[in-house]
Amino acid sequence: MNSVTIEYRKKVHRFLERMQPGERYKVAALATPDTRTKFLEEIKNYMRSLPYDGWISFNHDFTEFYKSPAVPVQQLRKGGG
Repeated sequence: MNSVTIEYRKKVHRFLERMQPGERYKVAALATPDTRTKFLEEIKNYMRSLPYDGWISFNHDFTEFYKSPAVPVQQLRKGGG
């Protein structure tokens, strides 16, 4: 991985870390057609690196993504029995 790729990854991950629950973004507003695939892959990399995907989700066609509020640990444990 070259330094440009690493910097791009850091930039995308910082953006995702700053997102607040309830925020929703259109991919087309944040990435050019040339960088759209790379942008989506970096979001997916971020999601894979965290439990519960970092509370980040996509809509059905990957044109938008959003952050959900974290579910309290006690509630998560209830479902896992």
